[in-house]
Amino acid sequence: MCIGEIAGALRQPQRAAKQAMIDHPRTSSKSKIALAPLLCTLAACSQFAPVYQSITTTPQPDGSITAQSPGGSITLLSQSPGFDATRQRYNLDAPKGQTVSFQLNMQATSGDVKNLDIRIQSPFDPQLFANDQPPIRIHRIHPIETQRWPGWHVRYRPDTERTKSVPDALVPINAPRGGLPADVTPNQPMNILIEMLVPLGASPGTHTTAVDVVSAEGLLFRLPVCIDVQPFMLTPPANPLLFANISVNDIRAPQIAQTLDRHSLTPLLVDGGPSVKLDTSGKLVIDWQEYDASVRKIIRECKHTRPWIEIPLNPQLYAAACAGNPDRLTQYLRKTSHHFAQRGWLDRAIVQPPDVPDITESDLANLRTLCSAARSADRRLRILTTATANDFANVTWAAFQFSELVGAIDIWAPPARFAEPNVVPHGCKTWMRTDVPPYSGTTALTGQPIFARILPWQAERYNVRAVLLGDAKRILHDGRRWDIDAWLPSLRMNHLREGIRDIATLRRLQSLTQSDAADNIVRTVVPIALHQAHRFYNGDTWPITWADDPKTVERARDAMADAIEARLNRSAEETPAFDANAILRRITTQSQPMRILPEGTRVQASISSAVYHIECHLTVENRSPNPLTAQLKLDDPPLGWSTDDKPVSVNLPPWGRKRCVITADTATLAWSDAGFIDLTFSLEYNATTHIQTTRLAIVGANPKGTPIQIDGDLSDWGFVSSNLGTDFQPIDRTTSRTNGDMGPNRFIVAHDADTLYIAVIASPPAASVASISANHLRTEDSLPLDHDLIEVLLDPTNAGTHDPGDIFRLAFIPGGALFEKDLPVSEGDTARRWSADIRYAARITDSAWTIEVAVPIESLSASSIRPAVWGLNVTHFNAQDQRYTSWSAARHNLYDTMTFGNLIITTPPN
Repeated sequence: MCIGEIAGALRQPQRAAKQAMIDHPRTSSKSKIALAPLLCTLAACSQFAPVYQSITTTPQPDGSITAQSPGGSITLLSQSPGFDATRQRYNLDAPKGQTVSFQLNMQATSGDVKNLDIRIQSPFDPQLFANDQPPIRIHRIHPIETQRWPGWHVRYRPDTERTKSVPDALVPINAPRGGLPADVTPNQPMNILIEMLVPLGASPGTHTTAVDVVSAEGLLFRLPVCIDVQPFMLTPPANPLLFANISVNDIRAPQIAQTLDRHSLTPLLVDGGPSVKLDTSGKLVIDWQEYDASVRKIIRECKHTRPWIEIPLNPQLYAAACAGNPDRLTQYLRKTSHHFAQRGWLDRAIVQPPDVPDITESDLANLRTLCSAARSADRRLRILTTATANDFANVTWAAFQFSELVGAIDIWAPPARFAEPNVVPHGCKTWMRTDVPPYSGTTALTGQPIFARILPWQAERYNVRAVLLGDAKRILHDGRRWDIDAWLPSLRMNHLREGIRDIATLRRLQSLTQSDAADNIVRTVVPIALHQAHRFYNGDTWPITWADDPKTVERARDAMADAIEARLNRSAEETPAFDANAILRRITTQSQPMRILPEGTRVQASISSAVYHIECHLTVENRSPNPLTAQLKLDDPPLGWSTDDKPVSVNLPPWGRKRCVITADTATLAWSDAGFIDLTFSLEYNATTHIQTTRLAIVGANPKGTPIQIDGDLSDWGFVSSNLGTDFQPIDRTTSRTNGDMGPNRFIVAHDADTLYIAVIASPPAASVASISANHLRTEDSLPLDHDLIEVLLDPTNAGTHDPGDIFRLAFIPGGALFEKDLPVSEGDTARRWSADIRYAARITDSAWTIEVAVPIESLSASSIRPAVWGLNVTHFNAQDQRYTSWSAARHNLYDTMTFGNLIITTPPN
């Protein structure tokens, strides 16, 4: 129905439609958020349109719709998932038994819209639903304030995409506070989530209804909703399971379990335990009554999933066992195993040692003790550890010594960065804990919506049987904020449920085709994750490579569902050969199959021939399931550069990467006043060209005849444009260089025969940060936590080894300075202090933070200044805005020496 038809229908005074103005029930019953009695039909038939005051609706060029009422105007945004902006309706599809959801994202643009409310009914026969299955759930999505952005977010998400308020809490519209009806003021988002259950008895085909958005002044929008019921059912996958922890002791644990179950998440029951005593003969007496009652209440609420249980370890018996007396722990585990078997829980039970921040030698000894006690008690007990059996020396981590436990551990569930399922010992199960991007998706509030949905895909990609999400309350919201005594679901839980449905669709397709198409589909959506996200060492990772656009995953599921339906609708004789490539083409529509990832540009000086040799290091990536051949070349090299005119031929297997080096020679180097040269590379393949601009960062060190006074006053420096570095770029940069300076940050370099001088001018820290005086720098994901930070990073070898061990680091925070050598590559490691007679002075004013520093040449492993090119980068971290920028425009990792800029040092004057 078009807008004109709707407007015409609104002017028809049908009596039968007056019931549509009846408020939906707001009861306290179990199904209180369902719209109980079905009102008159609100499908795409205009004769059933109710009588409302006429309100003008206007389609906008971007596909949104604006409603103009006497009180004010409100816009329905076209970005709402599932919204067809061309036809101005929602198009949804789902198999039987699944829940479809869609959003109405609105915003008042002028005036106040009073008493905004939603009217809708189920398009399905009410007799098809069970009494405990409300056909419709409507939530108002409330924003949640974020306190800070984690380190991975700063490294990978552009600061322009950050927001302090993330829409996430799903509040029922009948909530005493925060529900509907509600007044909407200008520029205040109003986001609504509508969930519809497709009953198992629904007939295949298109079912229609409509959503009415009303206000005190009449109908604002009538939006047709078309649900295409697919002629098949999905079986929930046996794996991957997404586990969320629920404390058995929590009084609201049954309600939490019910919410998890509704979103296809599997409860993992933790904490609690029976009462344990010793009788007069010294035998253990275990009282399970209270514990069993609590567990049964939780299990009873799960209709679709089977909760798992962590066998409670008695703290006293475990401590005694770790102290060298394991007999009673063995006896306790034997009795516990027998009890769980009687209750039918043993096949879903695990034994896990208490969590510890870091695995120490004593923790390893305690794990050995627990394994021995469990094996002695009952071989059916499954032991889980969040440690890893793998050797990670190849990423410069010390090898973990767990090889002796390989035969005792049943389930290895390390964080995603240490998960390498292909080398897990035979016979063991592979689970994983969620980590941070790019190792895995995340349920963190600051993640993109796709970051939660992608988790089941990543588990499927690497044959991970289960994903440990952690405490369930991390993905729930306390309803008491809205006067509801319950934990409310989050939008992230919806994304997780959608991911489970994605994998169920994949498995259904795989059962019909018996081909390797499923593996290609998964690898197209998730090329790289888990341990493979490492580049050269921990902390140096590839960019996030999984699909970061939800539309890509939607296309994948739609293509798979269409293929399933096509095969089911044909006889065996009529069924054509399965065309996996057709699905892959639909997934990769509008995506870039090949791209260039700049790594860095190194300059070496040849003193004998007075020629500069330039090496441009790039990685070419194939993000498609097909082998590709491309031609890589440097376009329009700067004047005076001598290059090989012949492009570099790059042959890549599916999802492959190749590092390439393009070289040039020049007798002179000319760079901009900001300290860089823009270089443009082109990648030609399949009649397509991908362009990537990268930066050759370069400055000169101004020779000084007299020493510079280190006092914070830069008047004696004699600024020269060729020695000035500016135009700092953010670490989260994923495309070519942005235009314009990222702030007032700049630096200058000078030298005399014995000393290297560096002066940095940056934006001043916020008052709250500048007042911190502790000379200590805490980090997370290699990013500062507490302070503003200015760093000068030097690599006299300029070899671009990727090795942080080549770095000399001068780090300045408002409370002091740190001088370090050989930077750590993992959290918790400590850097070596750089013991040198380094002098510095700092000044903080309202307009600038100035650092002036003098570094003895001999402390840089150089006896004296001589003509050379050193590696250099200068960085600035703004703690208030959490913006991390650098002069060399390094991406994601500022401690990769290949990404450094180049410092040209000339001979000092006589």
